[in-house]
Parts: sequence; C-alpha cells; structure tokens
Amino acid sequence: MLFGSTLVVLAVALLWYMVAMPGKSHSGALAALTADETLLAENLRRHVAAVASREHNLFNRPVELEAAARHIEFALFGLGYDVATQRFEVERAEVRNVEAEVTGGARGGEVVIVGAH
Repeated sequence: MLFGSTLVVLAVALLWYMVAMPGKSHSGALAALTADETLLAENLRRHVAAVASREHNLFNRPVELEAAARHIEFALFGLGYDVATQRFEVERAEVRNVEAEVTGGARGGEVVIVGAH
C-alpha cells in the first residue's frame, strides 16, 4: 500500500514538473496599446483573416491556396521586399513557396526562415 501511494505521489509530482510554467503569469490590466501597436494589431488581424479564414489546400481547395499565396506575395511586395517564388509539382498540380529576404538588422549574419502551412 505504501509503495502504491508513493508511486502515485511521484507520478503527480512528475506530471506537475512537466507542465509547470516558469516565472509568474501577468495579472491586472494590460497597458493601453500605442498607436503603432494598434496599427500592427489591425494589420495582423487583416492578414490572418485573408489567409486563414477559409480552408485552403491542394487537394480540394487549390483556388483558395493560390489566393493565400497571392495575399502573402502582395503584402511582402507592398512592404518593399523583393519577392521570389519556388514552384514545384505535387500530385500533378503546381504549388509554390513565397519568399522574401530581409537583410541587415542587429544580426546581419544570421538567416531566419519563416514558414507556414
């Protein structure tokens, strides 16, 4: 009986250790957004709505898949980036990756790749 109780306590302690978050959660009211943060939030909402508000995939929604790629492509181009695409064939259909390179910054020698599916 003691062995079983000890095993249960150890299992609970191990589970708590695995899911516990470090630090302390924020409490209280959040600070008001600045004008730049408000604009950023509006732009993010617009982009998420344009890309993720409807199903888009190769198998039964290829038109929506291309529309999402075009939105990302035009958004990056509108920000002044040189946009390139990598086209390839999957299941007898052409799909593409959209890419833009951001140079400079605090860590100019690093390469950061951002992808989404």
